[in-house]
Amino acid sequence: MAENQSFRTAFRGFNREDVVNYIEYINNRYQAELSRLRTENQTLRETPRQSPPDADRLRALEEELAKTKQELEQAKQELAKAKQTDPASTEAELAIYRRAERTERMARERAAQLCGQAGNALAAARESLTQAEEQLAAVTMQTQAQVDRLREAVTASRQTLARTQEALSDIAQSAAQ
Repeated sequence: MAENQSFRTAFRGFNREDVVNYIEYINNRYQAELSRLRTENQTLRETPRQSPPDADRLRALEEELAKTKQELEQAKQELAKAKQTDPASTEAELAIYRRAERTERMARERAAQLCGQAGNALAAARESLTQAEEQLAAVTMQTQAQVDRLREAVTASRQTLARTQEALSDIAQSAAQ
């Protein structure tokens, strides 16, 4: 029985793998059928002729073998067509591959460029943070110096108030006497 085989189409012809697989399949079927028929033929020759071989069965097998040979020839013709169109499809595939390779190379270059720009931006940010940290340290030192002066002033004021209070107490005691 012949199977209906459909091939995927490629650029300007059939897909080569499909055709090759189909030809291998038909060839294997042909070889198996041929081997089976040869074995059967040999067996029939070796057995004594007590009864004539089944002519109808033999005829059916010969027809099936002829169909298989025809399918094999068709597959070979399709392979020849695929081989004829193969250079064009190979060129198209090669062009597609080159375009993909060029796109990939451009993407790598763009990524490297973006990484460089990001590195520059990070370096600028780091420099800005360093400057801000230095300014903060200077402001902190100024603030600390002012707090220390304020603390000294508060301490001096407390001491002055304590002496003033003592002096007032001394005056109050002197006036009371």
